[in-house]
Amino acid sequence: MGRCPTILLIIGFCICVNENLVICNGDQSNDLSENAQPPMEDSQELQQLIKISEARELAEEEAFRRLSSAGQTKWTVRVPEAAEAAWIRARRLLDTESDQDIMENDDVSAISEIQNAASLGHPAAKRELGLMYKYGRGVKADFIRGRKLLEDAAGAGDGVALRERALDVGVFAGQPGTASNALPNDISALIYTNMAARAGDIQAQIMMSNRFKHGLGVQRSCRAEVRYLLPAAKSIADMVQLGLGPPLLERRPISKEQAVNGDTSGRRYEDLVGFYRYSAEHGDVSAMFALSLLYLNGAYGVKANPKEAATLLKQASDKGDMGATAQLGFLYVFGRGVSANNDTALELFNTAAVKNHADGVNGRGFAKLYGIGTSVDLVEAEKLFKKAAELGSADAQFNLGAISLAKNAYGMALHHFQQAANSGHLLALYNLAMMHLNGFGTQRNCAIASQFLRAVVERGPWGNLLVEGFSNFQQGDVDTAIRVYSAAADMGMEIGQVNAAELLLAGGKHEAALRMFRMAADNGNVEARLRIAQGHLLGQGTEEDMEAAEELLREAAGGRSPEAMIHLGMMHHFGWGNHDRDFVLARRFYDQAAEISPGTALPSKLLVNLMQSQVWWEQKAPQIDKHVAMFWKVMGIPYQTLPAKEWPMFVVNNWDFMLMGALATCVLFLLEIRGRAIREARRQTNMNTGA
Repeated sequence: MGRCPTILLIIGFCICVNENLVICNGDQSNDLSENAQPPMEDSQELQQLIKISEARELAEEEAFRRLSSAGQTKWTVRVPEAAEAAWIRARRLLDTESDQDIMENDDVSAISEIQNAASLGHPAAKRELGLMYKYGRGVKADFIRGRKLLEDAAGAGDGVALRERALDVGVFAGQPGTASNALPNDISALIYTNMAARAGDIQAQIMMSNRFKHGLGVQRSCRAEVRYLLPAAKSIADMVQLGLGPPLLERRPISKEQAVNGDTSGRRYEDLVGFYRYSAEHGDVSAMFALSLLYLNGAYGVKANPKEAATLLKQASDKGDMGATAQLGFLYVFGRGVSANNDTALELFNTAAVKNHADGVNGRGFAKLYGIGTSVDLVEAEKLFKKAAELGSADAQFNLGAISLAKNAYGMALHHFQQAANSGHLLALYNLAMMHLNGFGTQRNCAIASQFLRAVVERGPWGNLLVEGFSNFQQGDVDTAIRVYSAAADMGMEIGQVNAAELLLAGGKHEAALRMFRMAADNGNVEARLRIAQGHLLGQGTEEDMEAAEELLREAAGGRSPEAMIHLGMMHHFGWGNHDRDFVLARRFYDQAAEISPGTALPSKLLVNLMQSQVWWEQKAPQIDKHVAMFWKVMGIPYQTLPAKEWPMFVVNNWDFMLMGALATCVLFLLEIRGRAIREARRQTNMNTGA
């Protein structure tokens, strides 16, 4: 394996290929410029580039070159010593260096120190206090006050504040608390986003990558998209490399009915965590293991607590859970929640491996690879990884891929990484991105590389935005939920895009909603394509365009959307747009919708019955029309004979009157039946009397 250090075999962020080549985040193919930093530009240069991009007069390479070489702006802010001291005290009170914890913690003393530091002019304190007021974290929400504090911090060059400013002038157009129905001020939003990215804010860099992916204010460029994604992917790979798992990604879509009526499920994250705690306290091993993962990585409102995670894993291990035993072994390797101890780690791996548990066998191979409590034996390590992979371990598949890379067996490495990636293995996803980006074992493909990088980036700590957004929605704070989901949406999170769109649409903000739906549709979301098509059909948020609607519906139908099939069937059924009526084709779409989803079987059947009724009506219309004309004449209403084909739309447009007429007919019919029954009863009485 040459002189490659063994440590590089399984960390994912750096792939040791041979003694002269190590693929790391900063090493890019010739497709990208040598500068590893995201492209930067000032406002004037950016506006010029936007005009050029909108006109589509520059080739992609030239646009990217100019974007990368544009000028830079530097901020120099002198922070008073008293403000810095107050800020340090606040962070110490919170006992963390995580900005997310600061925003979510409601420690009164810490908040007081943050307020003190902000009043003394500390930019970071203004940023944190602004976020707290804007999103109601630890204090009562005050959008206007929060925005003012963030504007001050943005003026000092704070990256997070600049990013929030981009959201305000973009989706929210500066309006307090509500999303604007007007199109966002994309140029200003782009300027602030880029400035935030230049200031080092990773979330802003992800937002810039999303703009290059969808062509929002700039020309589409996969290379620029990847360039902006790499710092975020690197930070996550570094985190996983140190044994720090990413937060659990929460994907809870908000349905159209929920957006309109609110969440009626009554399910809360607190309920889920409470259930786990109750079950764990009563000896449920599965609950112990699940709760340990929440404490290990932090999720569902549970603050990361490795010590508590280790305690729960030990309890589960003592009860015979081999998965918990192996996981506890890795905590001893990395010293998370416990004191690092290689001998204890190896003992735990062996205990789980004897029971033929995949994670235990993989841990044993891990120990052989690194010499953890035992001697290094690469051959034995590979054998153990193969056995663990056969037992279903994604980590073992990844380790085999890394070993294959060290042997220059790129095809085999690609295979193992793909197998691990199918189970969501982050480092495998990252390595696949790097291999496709650099052309190892496959052809260079920027589009595929960007997909893998996005899969990694979505698992970053900013994924908690989806949890926070849904929590706000459940509490009835729709405005805050929209703001949080919009932040996730502008980072390319599909669930954030769809949920923000549904909430905006429920509030009548059609144009802003369609912007979100378009991003989701560009990501391949079938439901988003359907909703955009409905916008074109109804002329809501966009111009009425039957051709565009049909194209989107066909794309959604290709994604097996039963609703799209029903819409296409109705277009041919009623002859919408440029189509003549075609009952045969309409019937085909209705039947397909019923086959795909049982939930659409009833409406499909009703529409088919309506079609059959129309056929019958058109055959009998001449005779029935005479009787209808007589009825209208008796009612004293002018009547004009309609062609048989126009009757369905006449009924739809005059449904209220037709319903009253139908009810009146039913009443007359019932009276007639009752009258006949009375007359028959009298006749029988007379006959009996006569007898």
